[in-house]
Amino acid sequence: MFWVPRTRELIGLTTNHEHGYWLAKFRSKILYGRPSDSYRNSYLDIMWQMDAEQESKSAGPIFAELPNLIIGTISLAKRMQGFNRVKSRTKVESPYGEF
Repeated sequence: MFWVPRTRELIGLTTNHEHGYWLAKFRSKILYGRPSDSYRNSYLDIMWQMDAEQESKSAGPIFAELPNLIIGTISLAKRMQGFNRVKSRTKVESPYGEF
């Protein structure tokens, strides 16, 4: 989940690197948002759209409100529950049950 509330005082340019890294590595696992009036986020908006087009996928929304981004992230996590789990090689029972 990326929430990028940039201002003139808090520009946060390292976020461009982090956003790009996770976008390239796990696009289907991330959601992106920023306030409508955030400062200089057009680059991230463009990259969000361009990456989706190159991958022939839906870009998904750019969330303009943090509560909606959080709800979307929880929903995505629930949909992905069970993916990428590694079965334990120990005899300890998983609190998530068998998979």
